[in-house]
Amino acid sequence: MGEINILIIDDEPLIITSLLEYLSEKGYDVVGTNLPNAAVSLINFDKFDVVITDLKMKPFSGVDIIRRLRSAGFAGRIIMVSAFYKENQEEMKALKIDACFEKPFSLKDICNKIEEWAAQN
Repeated sequence: MGEINILIIDDEPLIITSLLEYLSEKGYDVVGTNLPNAAVSLINFDKFDVVITDLKMKPFSGVDIIRRLRSAGFAGRIIMVSAFYKENQEEMKALKIDACFEKPFSLKDICNKIEEWAAQN
């Protein structure tokens, strides 16, 4: 993947801040937003290699965002973070989500997954 650009979409600012700081320290180019509608309408998804999104948000859920990403041809990796992950496993498979982490998640585990993908390319 070379230089990896990551987009974080979550309605909890603390989660965005934690991921931004941790992944930036690891050398990734990271952008975050707590406005799912802004992510859908304003951000050029072609510039990102990895999208990390929460499942339960308003006005757009993580599922809505992922559907829009995939229908727009987004071929990057998607990480879903959710306290409700186990309730939605079938939907996760259908949306071709690459990895899921249950809240509370480990920053190191998410970073390890991204590093694993980077090593494959």
